[in-house]
Amino acid sequence: MSNLTTNALKQTLAKMLESQSLSKITIQQLVDKCGVGRNTFYYHYQDIYMLLEDLLEDQKKILIEQMKQYDTDEIFIRIFEYILKNQNIIYHIQNSIDTRIIEKYLNDIFEWICYQYIDHNMKDITIDDNELKFVVNFVSYAFTGMVINWFTNDFSEEVLKDNFDNIKKYLNGNTLQLLLYK
Repeated sequence: MSNLTTNALKQTLAKMLESQSLSKITIQQLVDKCGVGRNTFYYHYQDIYMLLEDLLEDQKKILIEQMKQYDTDEIFIRIFEYILKNQNIIYHIQNSIDTRIIEKYLNDIFEWICYQYIDHNMKDITIDDNELKFVVNFVSYAFTGMVINWFTNDFSEEVLKDNFDNIKKYLNGNTLQLLLYK
């Protein structure tokens, strides 16, 4: 029953985030839409942010599992499509009080993509773990920053696609090799 309840709460929150900012969603609204009591919510979560983190962690695992079937070029296309499909939810989370939650979620996904890209395309590199982590962090924060900037400034699908294409171009070019090779 506990899994059913937490899944229902996560799905209800996701549905609500399609149309309103996280900062506007109250626990009472959430439990009313979900059909559970406030005590049930507090039995599982301390606050709405813990529920959101749980929801995003689940979504990240699902997304990464789905991405494993694609090569690295296809992953970029699929991530781009995922962001567009979920742009309202991401936007409403990003425009909430604590933007670190969505930044961490996006960054975790882009870190995974970077590691996949390096693993598939640069197998002959011998590099210190700290240097590799630095490069992966650098690139994944570039992606995260690009998506956050897109939400806060433009919200144009064409601009996001151009930015993805540019970063992909640099990843496919010599940029990572220059960062990773001494």
